[in-house]
Amino acid sequence: GGPGGRRMNTVLVEAGPGLASALLAQDLVDRLAVFIAAKVIGDGPPAFAMPGILHMADAIGFAESHWEPVGEDMLFLGYRRP
Repeated sequence: GGPGGRRMNTVLVEAGPGLASALLAQDLVDRLAVFIAAKVIGDGPPAFAMPGILHMADAIGFAESHWEPVGEDMLFLGYRRP
């Protein structure tokens, strides 16, 4: 629980590929927000590292999703459950 014994309803996690992938793999994500910039740089890590998912049939899907422009970038909002 939260302060004073109250239940927590929402936890916001700003994660790198390791933690983000682990949370998705353990089905602990209800809503995913990913910002995508219209730029490509360097040789950095992937946004998600899902080594156990090799085929589209095994891919993690979303019950609902939409895109929103944010300045020059795009925001993907995906909901795992309706």
